Amino acid sequence: GSHHSWYGLLYVKGIVGVIALAIPMGCSLLALWWKAQFSRRAGIGFSLLLILLLYSFFENLEILAYLYWPALLWIGAALNVSNPKPCSSPHSVPRSAHCKTQASDAFAM
Repeated sequence: GSHHSWYGLLYVKGIVGVIALAIPMGCSLLALWWKAQFSRRAGIGFSLLLILLLYSFFENLEILAYLYWPALLWIGAALNVSNPKPCSSPHSVPRSAHCKTQASDAFAM
């Protein structure tokens, strides 16, 4: 229905509701986009948040939270990833122990 889109959010919650969703979502997308360059976990979190952003244009995110709560946990874990130096730089010396452990970062929580 009309209350399930961003326009519906504007109608039901007002500009404060739209800003309360848009700013944290935008900041999280930017942070995960940056961290995704260094961490596979952050890349997955970025993908999940991007899906939620696209999904928010057509469905009510409040009601369906019980379906995507695991994605929210993953996004939170991905936002907790530190920003190490990139391991796959063409100018880098042979991979260090840090870069080897980073490859398995997607499954380590």
